[in-house]
Order: sequence, then C-alpha cells, then structure tokens
Amino acid sequence: MIKTSSSNTPVIKMANKIPLREITSQLIKGLLPSAVSRNSFIINDIPAETRLNADENLLAHILGNLLNNTVSSSHDGCIRVSAKEEDGYVTISVKDNNNDYSRFISGKMAKVTPAIKKIGGDLSFEFNQRHSITILVSFTNNNIAA
Repeated sequence: MIKTSSSNTPVIKMANKIPLREITSQLIKGLLPSAVSRNSFIINDIPAETRLNADENLLAHILGNLLNNTVSSSHDGCIRVSAKEEDGYVTISVKDNNNDYSRFISGKMAKVTPAIKKIGGDLSFEFNQRHSITILVSFTNNNIAA
C-alpha cells in the first residue's frame, strides 16, 4: 500500500514480515545449476526465525540480483548467505570466498541500489586480497520505510 506523507513524499506501508530464510532458499534453488557449473556451492545460513518487514516482490528482486551477480562471477567457491537482526535492523550478508570479479560486482549492484533505498536499505562491500567479497545489505525492520 502506498500512502503520501504530509510532505507529499510517497511512503510504502509494508504488509507482512517476510520469512527471509524461505525466500532466500527459493532463490538459491533456481541458481544452483549455475553455481554447480562454476564448481561453487551456496549455503543458506539465515536463521529460520529471521523476518523482514518489506515488500516481498521488491525484496525478492534485490536478493535475486545480489545472489545472481555473486554466482555469475564465482568459481570454485563457497557462497554463504547469512542474516543478523540487531537494534531494529536486519543485515543480510552474502560472502563468496573465491570471486575474481569482486571489484566488478559493486558496479553491477549499483543497478539495484534504488530498490534497496526504496525499502529503507543500505548497501556496502568488503573486499579481501584473497579474492573474497562480502556484500552487505542492511534494512530497518520497521513498519514503514521511505
């Protein structure tokens, strides 16, 4: 549901808390053949109880993009997806321990940044000299995101 605030800024009211592990598992299932063809595998370490108050379609778009970009540039790697809830925020982490294109992923992810911002999120990256990348997406877990 979209409402307009007193300043005429659109505000998206989130309907449900989305089970993050479940939606991530569905996305991973579709990416497994691609990961296997690159001799990589994906681990879903998101706790079953972790939920995110967000638009489900937009969240699936963001997570799908994040996972697809990671898988498409991974080889012989372990991709680990995890999430942590703390102080009203949920931080989703996607870590790939063998990604030669880690510097290029940040450019690919720039395309999904507006969607992340739309549901109150923020995107960051951690690079390691051993071809490791961690992509972090943090969201406020409130009822309303601007």
